[in-house]
Amino acid sequence: MQNINKAILNPAFLVPFIGAIPLIVLAVFLAWQGHGRPALPWLIAGLVLYLVAFAITAAVNVPLNDRLAAATTDFAAARSAFEKTWATWNIVRALVHTAAFVCLLWSLAVHGG
Repeated sequence: MQNINKAILNPAFLVPFIGAIPLIVLAVFLAWQGHGRPALPWLIAGLVLYLVAFAITAAVNVPLNDRLAAATTDFAAARSAFEKTWATWNIVRALVHTAAFVCLLWSLAVHGG
């Protein structure tokens, strides 16, 4: 897991992960201006859910990753303190991201795209 934490910090991951937020905000803005008004509630729901998933990542998963990365001895204890909480919140995060994706897909269907 320590190696995964190091490997994930790269532009190929961070640009789509963080870049999705301003793109969804732009979609909300354009829908608000009348370019797809029927899709607006679904876009807002998708944005809110994406921000919730991002907050879970920042507030729970990243600090747990950092604590694991700092472990230099007693890796079994570090894993024990990390694994259950991280896995639980990772499932929550995955479900929230999935719900955001479904809302954004439905906004396309509503818009006719």
